[in-house]
Amino acid sequence: MALKDWKLKFKTKGQILWINEKKEKLVQITDDYGKGWNYASWGRNEKSKYKHFKTKSQALKLAKSYMRKH
Repeated sequence: MALKDWKLKFKTKGQILWINEKKEKLVQITDDYGKGWNYASWGRNEKSKYKHFKTKSQALKLAKSYMRKH
């Protein structure tokens, strides 16, 4: 699946959320109060995935990888 199916739902200083309405999937990264960044992905009929990273760029890399695959 291409990244074009994903839409940026909202973006703030500490949170970014993407949504794929066709597949009913979400990807989110959030600031962990200065301790790093949290990554989360979930969707219909799919187990939720959570991971903590030290930097925003690491969380973004995993988010983009997930969106390319789904």
